[in-house]
Amino acid sequence: MDVQASVDEARARYGRASSLEADSPVAPYTSNENRALPLKITPAQSSFIQEGVRKAGTNGESAVSPQVAFERLVAGFRTGEVPTPENIARLIISLSFHKEKDKIIKCYEIGNEVLASLAVNKSWQASGWVALEDAMVTALAHCGDMKAASIHRSRMVAQGSAPTASAYGALIANIKDTTDNAAVAIELFEESRRLNVEPNAYLYNTIISRLAKARKTDYAMMLFQAMKTAGLAPTEVTYGAIIAGCARIGDAHLAEILFEEMRALPGYQARIPPFNTMMQLYTHVKPNRERALHYYELMEQMGVQPSPYTYKLLLDVYGKVEPMSIEKMEEVLETMKSRGVEVTGNHYSSIIIARGCAMQDLDGALKIFNSLQTSNVLAYEALLTVLVNHHRIDLMQQYYDRMIKKDRVRPTAYINNLLIKGWASAGDIQAARDVFEGMMDPAAGAAAPNNHAPHVGIDGNQISGSSAGSPKDPVYREPSSWEAMIRAELSAGDRERANALLHRMKSRFYPAAVTAKIEGILWAPDIPQTVERSPDF
Repeated sequence: MDVQASVDEARARYGRASSLEADSPVAPYTSNENRALPLKITPAQSSFIQEGVRKAGTNGESAVSPQVAFERLVAGFRTGEVPTPENIARLIISLSFHKEKDKIIKCYEIGNEVLASLAVNKSWQASGWVALEDAMVTALAHCGDMKAASIHRSRMVAQGSAPTASAYGALIANIKDTTDNAAVAIELFEESRRLNVEPNAYLYNTIISRLAKARKTDYAMMLFQAMKTAGLAPTEVTYGAIIAGCARIGDAHLAEILFEEMRALPGYQARIPPFNTMMQLYTHVKPNRERALHYYELMEQMGVQPSPYTYKLLLDVYGKVEPMSIEKMEEVLETMKSRGVEVTGNHYSSIIIARGCAMQDLDGALKIFNSLQTSNVLAYEALLTVLVNHHRIDLMQQYYDRMIKKDRVRPTAYINNLLIKGWASAGDIQAARDVFEGMMDPAAGAAAPNNHAPHVGIDGNQISGSSAGSPKDPVYREPSSWEAMIRAELSAGDRERANALLHRMKSRFYPAAVTAKIEGILWAPDIPQTVERSPDF
């Protein structure tokens, strides 16, 4: 391993305030601080920096914050006193949990200077280099800069080394914006195996979670068993991921078995995601109100505080599972208000759809919508679903115009899908085509941006979403957009155009299962078009 060459390259590249080469992992920095003293690794500096990466002690006293440790690192560097490269690597990872990318880059800069000072100790220089590069893989992945993280990963592999299991876990956990995140995750996991990286619980948890989300439950279960065989005890997080995978494919029996296994874990601490998963399973996938309410009641018995998403599921339990009950839905809203839980457009959307679709009460749905002080994209999506269901294309266009012109709400692919269905059902296939062709494709292999409104996810955490913006911003097609337009063409009797759309879709590099599902529509054109989103586990 030619570490000195790598260090010299980093110093030359990052030690000037010029633009970096295209493959550079980080922004340029200027660290030539004209130090008169040579660098010296001191125990005192190493000890202090170590405090910045140590968790608070059992006595409850706070450790030195990573930010304070960083300032000490920079100050010591100016006077020639530095910690070990391994301690700098730990600080880099610690800073990544706070998304402190600029500080991470500065630490890496100083780390390379420390490595250069170890030229007489090649063994330490080599191990320090591995620690720094591995830390950058982890840290940049946590900061969302996957391209930069991958460059550091490639450097390690090229030098005959490999990232740690935790670094691979960070890469897998932070994959985003591709059309097949699971395929990328599998590729990374298999690479770690080829490089003989010993997996840890974090790596297993992240890959199992990715596979479960992609409905690759058999593979996820195989790794779940491999984890146990390797002597790594599954945690509540592991069980939560595998239970969600079973729920996605409708395997209620296995999901319940795993749920009880999870509850029997030593020191088990109940967390909200598995409860929400089980409620969603029995609300959207295998409708069973009694079982859904069982998990809600169990949640409350165990002292787990319901999340806003839990209440969304409760609303759907009464609004989508027969026999539906508007009265019970209204009780849920009152419970939310009494507990100080914000009622959002996502919650009202459940009542709007229940009123308008299940009860076929268009006036009631319109009354609820018009009573809202603010209407977000999810509320509009619910109302347009009702209007399309009632074949009220006149009102569909009217409220769409209000959304754009008055409320200045940016449309999403799901809004446009409803317009396509609505115009096609009214026999105006050209209007449907205009909506579809007015949308844009993301880069090949990339996920469509800006189609998801901010909301609270199944795990109870706030998901920022990215639907904000101007109504004039482009709307990017989702796989469901292709499905909506292919169904529209089939309903108009134009199979040739439907086939042409399928060929266009295949060039977008969607997962094979997604393309195959939509291809099947060509052989079963009478299947009703879905206008609601699939469950978001």
